[in-house]
Amino acid sequence: MVTLLAEVARAYVDLRGFQRQLDIAQQNAKSQRDTLALTQAKQKAGLSSDLDVAQSESLVYSTEATIPTLQSSIRASAHTIAVLLAVERRIEQGTVTQRTLPNTKARPFRWVAIRSAAASRRHPPR
Repeated sequence: MVTLLAEVARAYVDLRGFQRQLDIAQQNAKSQRDTLALTQAKQKAGLSSDLDVAQSESLVYSTEATIPTLQSSIRASAHTIAVLLAVERRIEQGTVTQRTLPNTKARPFRWVAIRSAAASRRHPPR
């Protein structure tokens, strides 16, 4: 049980981290596209070189290339959580929603005390 909880916690932390990284990557891509537009305008005005434009384009493309990987990681983490908790998870616009799978009955967790014969001999009841 402790291992299951640890795995769920790890997957949740991964999920939230990937969601944050995706948010940052999208913000960076927007800023870099704005910078690219400014660099292209400067180039048209003769104030910037082709190299500056190429570097700005490269930066935009490399940042945008990380977005699908992060989205895939989010889906994988959400799937891991769903499998561990035996629920169906759907990702809609960056949020994780929960819906219980049909025909599943949650049973309450019960602590069961099992005493071995050897333990009983070592510690006699009082």
